[in-house]
Amino acid sequence: MIDKSESIQNLAKALLVFDAEVAKVSKTASNPFFKNKYAPLPEIQDAVKEPLLKAGLTLKQIPLGEHSLYSILIHAESGEWLGGEFIMRPAKDDPQGNGSRLTYQKRYALGAMLGINIDEDDDGNRASSVPKPQPEADPFTMTEFDQAIAMIRKAETEAALMDIYNTFSAYRKEKEFMSELSKRKTEIKRLVA
Repeated sequence: MIDKSESIQNLAKALLVFDAEVAKVSKTASNPFFKNKYAPLPEIQDAVKEPLLKAGLTLKQIPLGEHSLYSILIHAESGEWLGGEFIMRPAKDDPQGNGSRLTYQKRYALGAMLGINIDEDDDGNRASSVPKPQPEADPFTMTEFDQAIAMIRKAETEAALMDIYNTFSAYRKEKEFMSELSKRKTEIKRLVA
């Protein structure tokens, strides 16, 4: 759900200015598993800084609670704002896992709030694949690793697999984890073809 000020009339006008000013965000980082390119957080931040200023906008991202990030877009002159919360559990709940989670949350929330493309576009192919039925498992008796494997088996798109790959980064050295990712990726590609 989106939070917002009572009116967003001035904010909407400022977003038009932003849209006219922002350039295409370069996708300079590569994901070796999915063989695709994406824009890292610092490049996204650099690309939007000046257009936001020219439009009189500022975007702030604030970690809240245990796994939540709240992003708020503010029109400086009117005080109008839009905000939203993004909750994501890290694969490993330690400082390194939470740092990775927070960077990932910031990257995706920033792209979503400003409507900018931060990943390669595949013309909707990933989102239109037909899912293969998978056996259900009881989430209350599963380990985190088992939950990751179950999520891989239920994934319907390569984008969903990428999210799992990034979320459960602590398991990238586990043979079973990488094998399941690879197997499901092949299945999804066959469904799309």
